[in-house]
Amino acid sequence: MGWLLVAYLLAETWFGATISFLQGGLPPSVWGTAQGLLNVVQVAGNASPLLIGAALQRGASLRTMLTLCVPAGYLVCAALFFLAARARNAELAAGKGA
Repeated sequence: MGWLLVAYLLAETWFGATISFLQGGLPPSVWGTAQGLLNVVQVAGNASPLLIGAALQRGASLRTMLTLCVPAGYLVCAALFFLAARARNAELAAGKGA
C-alpha cells in the first residue's frame, strides 16, 4: 500500500504544473473554463478502466484492449494538444493573446 501511495503521488505531480501553465498562458477571463475542461478530461480518463472492465466482461481480451486503448489514448491526447497549440498560435497571431 505504501508503494501504491508513492505511485499516486508521483503520478499526480503534473497537476499543479499544468494549472500554472494554463494560468500563465491564458487570459484570466478563461482560467475557470480551462481548469473545468481539464477536469472533464480527467473524468473521461478515470472512466476508462470502467469501460475496459465492461469490455472484458463481454469477452474482449485484456491484451487486445490494452494494445488498442493505451496507444489510442496517447494519440487522441497528442492530437488535442496539437489543435490547442494551433488555436493558441492563431489567437496570438490575431493579437488576441494575453
